[in-house]
Order: sequence, then structure tokens, then C-alpha cells
Amino acid sequence: MAKRFSLRKSTVNTILRERGIKPHPEKEFRFSGDRHFGEKPAGVAGLYMNPPDNAIVLCVDGKSQIQALERSAPLLPHVPAGRSADYYRHGTTTLFAALDMLTGNVTGECKASHHSRDFIGFLKKPDNVPIVPLATGGSRD
Repeated sequence: MAKRFSLRKSTVNTILRERGIKPHPEKEFRFSGDRHFGEKPAGVAGLYMNPPDNAIVLCVDGKSQIQALERSAPLLPHVPAGRSADYYRHGTTTLFAALDMLTGNVTGECKASHHSRDFIGFLKKPDNVPIVPLATGGSRD
């Protein structure tokens, strides 16, 4: 654009920035190669809407590379955004979380690594799975 209109590159950048135009970012998507991909969302939605009797339906996911930061000073009371700008780095952590679709309870656990054994360990920990007491009948009304 700079060459085409005989402008400096910085001038073109300023004009684009002022108008909120970002020509460089690209959004990508990929179609799944799974033959049954179109059927799966309906199955998942059906499971959420009408789970089997005495079943616990969890929506489970993990988020890796969360920065573990500690502020160098405590939050200031009664001051909006009253936190210090400097912090101490403690590496990164991975969050594993489960949402109980019936109760809305969320349980989570942070791990230092993001290996499949960590995720499976999270799923196998009984205290990470919110259990609906059978005495309530698990009513979904």
C-alpha cells in the first residue's frame, strides 16, 4: 500500500491502526476427517439433556501453560485494580477441571506437567468427581 500510494510504511500503519484494520491476522480452521463428526455433537447434547439413569455426566477439559504468578505486594483494599505491576514467576501449571452437568459443581486440580497420565490421574481421583447422592434419586426435573 505504501508503494501504491507513495506513502511511508509508518503512515500506512498509522492509518490502518486508527481505523482498527488488521490485515495481517489470519483465522484458520480445519475440517475434521472423522466420518461421524456430524453425528457426535447431537450425541453429546443428547447425553447432557437426557443422561442414563444413575449416571454422572461430566464435561472435562484441561488448560496448559497457565503462568503461575505471585504479586510482589498484596492487593490494596477498596482500590479498583489496586495490584502491583511487578510479580514473581513460578513457571507454568496445567489446570484440569470437570463440570458436573447436573449440579453445576466444578472441581479442578493444577499439575506441574501436561501428560496423559496426569489427566487420567485427575479422572481417577474420587474426590475430583462430584457425586450425586443416590438418596436424592438424581432427579433431573
